[in-house]
Amino acid sequence: MLGISLFSIQMTAQMFFVGTGQAKTSLFIAMFRKVILLIPLAFILPNFYGVRGIYYAEPISDLTSILVCSFLLYIGLKKVPNYD
Repeated sequence: MLGISLFSIQMTAQMFFVGTGQAKTSLFIAMFRKVILLIPLAFILPNFYGVRGIYYAEPISDLTSILVCSFLLYIGLKKVPNYD
């Protein structure tokens, strides 16, 4: 449940990139968490942890996605001109 509260970072990053016209980056963020990370982890981790590997796949996917989204959002915000 802790991952759900941090999921707002991913949603913010997706909305930011859509709003700034960077739809490809937003699509990457949306696909990264479930397709690129979760599905392979759900197949790989049970080989090492048994049934618990499936349960470990979701938080690992969430935390990795949050780190990547935070980095992309930081880079994206640096590119926005400062309106004083």
